[in-house]
Amino acid sequence: MSRWRPRAQRVAAIVAIVTVAAALVPAPTSAGRRYLEWGEDDDVSRGSLLQAMNEQRALRGLPPLHLNVRLDAAAADRIHDMFEFRYFAHVAPDGTEPFVWVRQRGYRYARVGENLAMGQTAARQVVQQWMASPGHRANILGDYRDAGIAIASGVPTGRSGGCTFVAMYGRQDGEPRLVSRR
Repeated sequence: MSRWRPRAQRVAAIVAIVTVAAALVPAPTSAGRRYLEWGEDDDVSRGSLLQAMNEQRALRGLPPLHLNVRLDAAAADRIHDMFEFRYFAHVAPDGTEPFVWVRQRGYRYARVGENLAMGQTAARQVVQQWMASPGHRANILGDYRDAGIAIASGVPTGRSGGCTFVAMYGRQDGEPRLVSRR
């Protein structure tokens, strides 16, 4: 048995727990926000990450991103792979690129993107850092309709604390292109 298997099983369990917990938390509404048991500054839920990204899009007149079950599964696969093989990069050590994970989950895309972060302890912190990076900012504000998010406690390289975040963005084949209201 591989020495990685117990770690892979722990990571899979963590991702599954985070995914189930996030599914049980209602999406934020205009009537008010709902958080997991942490306070606003410490919130690391998928819903709060999506909300923070959509706030940036709304400030620029862009439509919101919507969670997509296939992109969620692709993001979970990505984070699991990073923990199992102890890397943090857009391209896996075996050369697997982000779009492969999306394709394997049956999301037929016209456009796809990915943002990664590790070591942060709050969703808003992640989005602030992504917005300060031209490539990550382009994904948040890009011509996408769907998003998939996975969050795991810890980092795959084991070098620091905090969490690891994967956000996949997509626009499916046949969907109309985004028209900005800028």
